[in-house]
Amino acid sequence: MLGPGNVEAALFRSPRRVDVTLAVLSDSTIQSQDGKLSIIGLFQEIRSAALPVAHAQCSLVVTLRASPAEAGEHKRLTVRLMDEDSVMMELNGEFDLPKPYPILGRPVFINQVFTIQGLVLPKAGDYAFHVLVGGEEKAVVPFSAVLLKPPSS
Repeated sequence: MLGPGNVEAALFRSPRRVDVTLAVLSDSTIQSQDGKLSIIGLFQEIRSAALPVAHAQCSLVVTLRASPAEAGEHKRLTVRLMDEDSVMMELNGEFDLPKPYPILGRPVFINQVFTIQGLVLPKAGDYAFHVLVGGEEKAVVPFSAVLLKPPSS
Protein backbone atom coordinates (compact mmCIF):
# COMPACT_ATOMS: atom_id res chain seq x y z
CA MET A 1 0.00 0.00 0.00
CA LEU A 2 1.25 3.46 -0.82
CA GLY A 3 1.72 5.96 1.95
CA PRO A 4 1.18 9.70 1.47
CA GLY A 5 4.85 10.32 0.64
CA ASN A 6 4.94 7.59 -2.00
CA VAL A 7 1.85 8.51 -4.03
CA GLU A 8 3.55 11.13 -6.20
CA ALA A 9 6.61 8.91 -6.70
CA ALA A 10 4.40 6.02 -7.89
CA LEU A 11 2.23 8.24 -10.11
CA PHE A 12 5.18 9.84 -11.86
CA ARG A 13 7.53 6.86 -11.96
CA SER A 14 9.05 6.86 -15.40
CA PRO A 15 7.84 3.88 -17.43
CA ARG A 16 9.73 3.49 -20.69
CA ARG A 17 6.59 3.13 -22.81
CA VAL A 18 3.15 4.67 -23.26
CA ASP A 19 0.51 3.32 -20.87
CA VAL A 20 -3.26 3.73 -20.82
CA THR A 21 -4.63 5.28 -17.63
CA LEU A 22 -8.29 5.46 -18.70
CA ALA A 23 -10.34 3.55 -21.28
CA VAL A 24 -14.15 3.75 -21.18
CA LEU A 25 -17.20 3.67 -23.42
CA SER A 26 -19.79 6.45 -23.05
CA ASP A 27 -22.80 7.98 -24.74
CA SER A 28 -20.99 11.30 -25.17
CA THR A 29 -17.72 12.98 -24.28
CA ILE A 30 -16.78 16.64 -24.29
CA GLN A 31 -13.16 17.77 -24.18
CA SER A 32 -12.47 21.35 -23.11
CA GLN A 33 -9.70 23.44 -24.64
CA ASP A 34 -7.54 22.83 -21.58
CA GLY A 35 -7.91 19.05 -22.00
CA LYS A 36 -10.48 18.30 -19.29
CA LEU A 37 -12.95 15.54 -20.13
CA SER A 38 -16.67 15.47 -19.37
CA ILE A 39 -17.73 11.87 -19.90
CA ILE A 40 -21.50 11.38 -20.00
CA GLY A 41 -23.36 8.08 -19.79
CA LEU A 42 -20.73 5.40 -19.14
CA PHE A 43 -22.02 1.98 -20.14
CA GLN A 44 -21.12 -1.69 -20.45
CA GLU A 45 -24.31 -2.89 -22.16
CA ILE A 46 -26.29 -1.86 -25.21
CA ARG A 47 -29.85 -3.14 -24.89
CA SER A 48 -32.23 -3.67 -27.77
CA ALA A 49 -35.60 -5.29 -28.43
CA ALA A 50 -34.48 -6.47 -31.89
CA LEU A 51 -31.45 -7.49 -33.89
CA PRO A 52 -29.20 -6.01 -35.04
CA VAL A 53 -28.40 -4.09 -31.84
CA ALA A 54 -27.69 -0.45 -32.65
CA HIS A 55 -26.37 2.56 -30.77
CA ALA A 56 -26.81 5.90 -32.58
CA GLN A 57 -23.64 7.51 -31.16
CA CYS A 58 -21.04 6.62 -28.57
CA SER A 59 -17.52 7.62 -27.58
CA LEU A 60 -14.50 5.52 -26.79
CA VAL A 61 -12.31 7.57 -24.45
CA VAL A 62 -8.64 6.67 -24.01
CA THR A 63 -6.10 8.58 -21.92
CA LEU A 64 -2.46 7.78 -22.64
CA ARG A 65 0.43 8.53 -20.28
CA ALA A 66 3.95 8.83 -21.70
CA SER A 67 7.14 9.14 -19.68
CA PRO A 68 9.68 11.93 -20.14
CA ALA A 69 12.00 9.32 -21.70
CA GLU A 70 9.63 9.18 -24.69
CA ALA A 71 9.63 12.92 -25.47
CA GLY A 72 9.61 13.54 -29.23
CA GLU A 73 8.81 9.94 -30.18
CA HIS A 74 6.36 8.98 -32.92
CA LYS A 75 3.70 6.44 -31.87
CA ARG A 76 1.13 4.33 -33.73
CA LEU A 77 -2.33 3.88 -32.16
CA THR A 78 -4.74 1.12 -33.20
CA VAL A 79 -8.27 0.51 -31.91
CA ARG A 80 -9.99 -2.76 -32.81
CA LEU A 81 -13.65 -3.58 -32.23
CA MET A 82 -13.90 -7.34 -31.78
CA ASP A 83 -16.63 -9.85 -31.11
CA GLU A 84 -15.88 -13.30 -29.69
CA ASP A 85 -14.02 -14.46 -32.80
CA SER A 86 -13.23 -11.67 -35.26
CA VAL A 87 -12.15 -8.08 -35.81
CA MET A 88 -15.24 -6.10 -36.86
CA MET A 89 -13.61 -2.67 -37.27
CA GLU A 90 -10.12 -1.21 -37.00
CA LEU A 91 -9.09 2.42 -36.59
CA ASN A 92 -5.45 3.40 -37.08
CA GLY A 93 -3.71 6.65 -36.29
CA GLU A 94 -0.39 8.15 -35.35
CA PHE A 95 0.74 10.83 -32.95
CA ASP A 96 3.93 12.54 -31.88
CA LEU A 97 4.83 13.11 -28.24
CA PRO A 98 5.86 16.70 -27.53
CA LYS A 99 9.50 17.64 -27.11
CA PRO A 100 10.22 18.95 -24.59
CA TYR A 101 7.30 18.03 -22.35
CA PRO A 102 5.32 20.98 -20.92
CA ILE A 103 6.68 20.28 -17.42
CA LEU A 104 10.19 18.86 -17.48
CA GLY A 105 10.56 15.52 -15.75
CA ARG A 106 6.81 14.88 -15.59
CA PRO A 107 4.78 12.52 -17.79
CA VAL A 108 2.48 13.88 -20.46
CA PHE A 109 -1.18 12.81 -20.68
CA ILE A 110 -2.91 12.62 -24.06
CA ASN A 111 -6.67 12.22 -24.38
CA GLN A 112 -8.02 10.45 -27.46
CA VAL A 113 -11.79 10.58 -27.99
CA PHE A 114 -13.21 8.41 -30.76
CA THR A 115 -16.80 9.33 -31.65
CA ILE A 116 -18.54 6.40 -33.27
CA GLN A 117 -21.69 7.12 -35.27
CA GLY A 118 -24.19 4.31 -35.93
CA LEU A 119 -22.56 1.43 -34.08
CA VAL A 120 -24.33 -1.72 -35.29
CA LEU A 121 -23.78 -5.10 -33.64
CA PRO A 122 -25.19 -8.02 -35.65
CA LYS A 123 -25.89 -10.32 -32.70
CA ALA A 124 -26.32 -10.36 -28.95
CA GLY A 125 -23.15 -11.23 -27.07
CA ASP A 126 -19.81 -9.95 -25.86
CA TYR A 127 -17.72 -7.33 -27.65
CA ALA A 128 -14.62 -5.29 -26.79
CA PHE A 129 -12.54 -2.40 -28.02
CA HIS A 130 -8.83 -3.31 -27.90
CA VAL A 131 -6.39 -0.39 -27.67
CA LEU A 132 -2.87 -0.97 -28.99
CA VAL A 133 0.11 1.38 -29.00
CA GLY A 134 2.95 0.36 -31.27
CA GLY A 135 1.29 -3.03 -31.78
CA GLU A 136 1.22 -3.76 -28.03
CA GLU A 137 -2.18 -4.13 -26.37
CA LYS A 138 -2.56 -1.52 -23.63
CA ALA A 139 -6.26 -1.71 -22.70
CA VAL A 140 -9.46 -3.63 -23.37
CA VAL A 141 -12.92 -2.06 -23.00
CA PRO A 142 -15.46 -4.91 -22.83
CA PHE A 143 -19.20 -4.44 -23.37
CA SER A 144 -22.22 -6.55 -24.28
CA ALA A 145 -25.10 -6.37 -26.71
CA VAL A 146 -28.20 -7.58 -24.88
CA LEU A 147 -31.43 -8.63 -26.60
CA LEU A 148 -34.38 -7.75 -24.38
CA LYS A 149 -37.14 -10.30 -23.98
CA PRO A 150 -40.60 -9.07 -24.97
CA PRO A 151 -42.97 -8.61 -22.03
CA SER A 152 -45.17 -11.61 -21.19
CA SER A 153 -48.79 -11.33 -22.21
